[in-house]
Amino acid sequence: MAKRISQETFDAAVAENIEEFEMSQEEAAEDAIKQFESQGVDLTNIITSQSSADSGDGSSKPVTEKIKEALKILRDLSAAETALTDDDKQDLLETMQILSKEFVGLFSCRSYAATNGGYDILINLVRIHRDNLTVLNQVLVTLVSFINGQPDLLDSNGTAVICSILSAEIEHTEPIVAAAQFVRTSCIKHEMNRQKYVEKGVIGLLIGLLGKHKKNGSLVKETCATLRGLIIDDDIRVPFGKGHDHAKAIVEEGALEALFGVLDVSDCSDQSIVGGVMATLGCLAVRNEFCQKIVDLGGLKYVSSAMSEHMSNQLMMKQIISMTKAIAGNDNVKVAIVSVGGVPLILQALQTHIRVAQVGEAGCSALAAISLRNPKNANAIMSCGAAEIIVQVMSVHPQKPGVQKAACMAVRNLVARSREYCQCFIEAGAETLIRQAMPLPDCSDLAKAALRDLECQVELKELWKGEKNPLTIP
Repeated sequence: MAKRISQETFDAAVAENIEEFEMSQEEAAEDAIKQFESQGVDLTNIITSQSSADSGDGSSKPVTEKIKEALKILRDLSAAETALTDDDKQDLLETMQILSKEFVGLFSCRSYAATNGGYDILINLVRIHRDNLTVLNQVLVTLVSFINGQPDLLDSNGTAVICSILSAEIEHTEPIVAAAQFVRTSCIKHEMNRQKYVEKGVIGLLIGLLGKHKKNGSLVKETCATLRGLIIDDDIRVPFGKGHDHAKAIVEEGALEALFGVLDVSDCSDQSIVGGVMATLGCLAVRNEFCQKIVDLGGLKYVSSAMSEHMSNQLMMKQIISMTKAIAGNDNVKVAIVSVGGVPLILQALQTHIRVAQVGEAGCSALAAISLRNPKNANAIMSCGAAEIIVQVMSVHPQKPGVQKAACMAVRNLVARSREYCQCFIEAGAETLIRQAMPLPDCSDLAKAALRDLECQVELKELWKGEKNPLTIP
């Protein structure tokens, strides 16, 4: 584990270099950085450059001093717990802007503010000034920047305060959007925070926002992103996350109906809304019955209309195709996808965005899912010229493991139960491309399986033959 030091320790080393060796500020800091790094010290949380913008009175202040002064102003204002005067309000807003400027992109500044009580100060300001929308919005925006990269700071008090904003009847939605963004940011790589929010009822609050603000694009987009943030499993510190349980809870609370209510209002015309909703639906399709329910609510109708209307939007194509792939895990749904003409649209998207790796991977994965264990679907896909398109995608992205894996899986599923199509892929040049993909990370097994099902020559190694240590039956 890397060593850590405090900001004060680093600053003392810099000051010592300046005093004893008459170095400039920049030279002293550079020397201190080299010394600490040579000792295996992690300086991620340290402000190594004290240069800062003009403080406003003609003098230039170090970053640490500016942050300390800003936090002192906010601490004094939060301690009063009274209505702000006009001057106090102006001071608070200006101080928030100073902090936001320092926090954006600089984890060391956020970490330094945290060690000086920044979290409690900001959460307290949210609690005190929730009725002052201008102040509340600025505090929440600053808080979102502050929590980025340090979600461990979240406690039960902060969770309760943020949830109270999400449940409040606020005329303007900017603070609600910022509160939802805070939830999403504080859940990144932090399973315990996700579970805290779910226990506080955040799922119902978010779904309620979708029902109340169907036409508010920024709120719908952020709410969908936050729901997806509750499902992901990205925290390596826990052996098992509850992403599946959360997805199930979200669906059972009525999320699918709320999301389709948003699509009904937008009529697939707003690209950002439709893309966010489709991505969320794909994340929620974790059970066979959920996939079927998405179709029953009109999911494939919206897939067809959105793909036809926004074919030139590569991000939307990736989101919609990924959702289609997710619901194709249901055998009945994959048949329905073919019957409504989904395959030609997927192939058209692959051709239109042939140079976009994300679309290529999503499209090949969708074709693999639709054709899995279904020769009729494989016939429908091949009749649309899929062999040439899949091979073309592989040739355009030879060094993209995700694309190559998805393409190999698609080839395998299309020919596994329909051997008559092997020759189509061979003539299109699939064998050469598959062999070239074998050295790529995690591609070897899928590439060998595809070559085997194409009836090509492939060397399969038996990892264990039971010769040295045979199995014995007691």
